[in-house]
Amino acid sequence: MSKVVVIGAGVIGLTNALMLLQKGYDVTIIAKHLPSDFDFGQEYTSPIAGANWHSFANNDQIEIQNFDKPGYKKFLHFADYVPKAGVVRRKNVNYITKDKLKQEGGKIELPWFKDFVEGFRILNENELPSDIGFGFEFDGVVISTTIYLNYLLLECVDLGATYKRVNLTKLSDAIKYHSTGKPADLIVNCSGLLAKHLVNDKTVYPVRGQVLLVENSCPNLLTVEYHDPNHPNEMLYIMPRKEGGSVIGGCFSPNPNDNNGSIDYELAERILINAKKYMPKLIDSNFNNNPNVFKIIRYQVGYRPFREDGYRIEKEIINSGIKVVHCYGHGGAGFQSSYGTCSKSVSLVDSFLSNYKL
Repeated sequence: MSKVVVIGAGVIGLTNALMLLQKGYDVTIIAKHLPSDFDFGQEYTSPIAGANWHSFANNDQIEIQNFDKPGYKKFLHFADYVPKAGVVRRKNVNYITKDKLKQEGGKIELPWFKDFVEGFRILNENELPSDIGFGFEFDGVVISTTIYLNYLLLECVDLGATYKRVNLTKLSDAIKYHSTGKPADLIVNCSGLLAKHLVNDKTVYPVRGQVLLVENSCPNLLTVEYHDPNHPNEMLYIMPRKEGGSVIGGCFSPNPNDNNGSIDYELAERILINAKKYMPKLIDSNFNNNPNVFKIIRYQVGYRPFREDGYRIEKEIINSGIKVVHCYGHGGAGFQSSYGTCSKSVSLVDSFLSNYKL
């Protein structure tokens, strides 16, 4: 049985670990942060993600589409048959304002997944708010991240995985942390933003996100794209969780030098104003006993692990013989692309350990 060390306990690390265990590998997971932590570092993005399925791929980005497809089917299965995974079905409603459409020349391009997802439908004009120029909906999912990450970890443990808290500073050191006490046969690197330093990948950069976790609930997942020249990196998204309450965002601020994790309270206020405007049920006491004001549980800031060249899923031999499979650079698509990208990285592990040639 080949010994594998997986670096990282975010959604990509844990999904890789689970899929490797299901194929019979002896897996040890090492990570600076674990899903059971009470306080998360801002580079540990997975627990504070909104977490839904809405592919970002363009119509011509076939590889990314294929990475995203397995996750949609898998998360629907979790929602329908695996209640302990913390996944729930929600109608995914998407609006584009008239101002946004005008800014983009009035062009409407339907998403590639219109014929792939369940329940896709273009909304009629009488179903749209007055300032919305276009909308569609489909059957989506929302993932309660901490519940799901712990579900993955426990599934790994049930299949024999061990896990250790390790703060790595050097990639090659991971080989010595296998639970057997013997050097691992291979390392799977799912270090996210930390790859910038761990493998000296200068193309990795953070994209800041800020959300609010509130007690208020609503019936549907909602995304609103709008044009605000003073805040061009902002949009509204509302993700009602299975356990009640909602995650409301947000922003998408790419700045390689941004390591300021402080809360932007003016941004938070804009988020809530838009949430009230487009989803008034959030503060409607007739819906799910909601309070008539927003009850904020906490503000959350995290950094999505982007990479200039996109996903890095490839084999490498380092330090004269240590075998590594890299799987990072997922940006804001970690959950939705997890099963597709990890299928590829696990296949690379298979080929690497059966044939040592790159």
